Amino acid sequence: MEIEYSPGFMDAWEESDLSVSSSGYVTTDATWRQMPLPSPYSRLYFVTGGSGMIISDTEQLPLEPGYVYLAPCGASCGFYGTDSVTKLFFHINFTMPNGYDLFASCKKFLRIPYSVSRTEQLSDWFRSNDTVKLALLKCSIWEVVASFASML
Repeated sequence: MEIEYSPGFMDAWEESDLSVSSSGYVTTDATWRQMPLPSPYSRLYFVTGGSGMIISDTEQLPLEPGYVYLAPCGASCGFYGTDSVTKLFFHINFTMPNGYDLFASCKKFLRIPYSVSRTEQLSDWFRSNDTVKLALLKCSIWEVVASFASML
């Protein structure tokens, strides 16, 4: 028998940590509004309907269905809905071995295409008590976070 070992897999597995401090599925209303403030976590928004804006002191990015957004940890972030926004959200921290959040050095909002049907599937898993579906949701969040990390 011949076994091949990865030189970095176990270190990467043990040394990074993705934590979620808050999550939910929400349809916002006119009260969903905040002026830009620094945030101790990154915000992941999987948008399925409506429209809105995420804003900082220097930029604004429209929230539209068919995308997932990342407002990075430490960056100034505010938001508002132009009508209402339906989204699955997670407040995350991706802690590296040195204790810093991976996204703390990123000061701009990021987005990647993500189909509404895929987000609806994640939302169904989010509402589930099924261990396998919740594991699939966790894997999907890791995959999206890795996609954003590759943009840094």
